[in-house]
Amino acid sequence: MGQYPKAEPLELRALRIYEKVLGPDHPDTATAAGNLGRLYCDKGEFAKAEPLELRALAIDEKKLGSEHVDTAKCLDDLGDLYRETGQYAKAEPLYQRALKIREKMLGSDHFSVAETLDDLAALY
Repeated sequence: MGQYPKAEPLELRALRIYEKVLGPDHPDTATAAGNLGRLYCDKGEFAKAEPLELRALAIDEKKLGSEHVDTAKCLDDLGDLYRETGQYAKAEPLYQRALKIREKMLGSDHFSVAETLDDLAALY
């Protein structure tokens, strides 16, 4: 709906709760950090979005592993941020890695694979 002033405090509060209850390195905390990062990306506040997206990726890689579908989602989201900011050389390997994980874990015809293929196409 584009009501970012209403969404931002909710996302911030959710992140704080996850950090307090589950800890700063829990996968659900990573999801909350990624959600806030995507909100900032949608608002065009890329400098605020990047550290949150990087944090989400780091947590998921550490806690879930480098081949997990949630890690692939973080890679795809970070690729989106870099694509939107014109950092194409940073975006492409993230998309490629996300695609490899998703195809391996979900199969070549899964919806998430199509999402990453669409992102790669938009990049190219």
